[in-house]
Amino acid sequence: MKYIMLLIASLLPSLAVAHEGHDHGHWSSGLIHLITLAAVVAVVAVAVFLIKRNKAKTCEQS
Repeated sequence: MKYIMLLIASLLPSLAVAHEGHDHGHWSSGLIHLITLAAVVAVVAVAVFLIKRNKAKTCEQS
């Protein structure tokens, strides 16, 4: 099951492309990119936190 999920996850980035007409010169472009980056960083931080918490619980149970 892990390998199937890994295969699916590896194919998804090709679908995540920017839409046409994206204007990098617009005044809100920098803010939108900053918010998007902050969301990505937040997701990674939560994932790292949950992985560490899961490892800590596993070590306590051993």
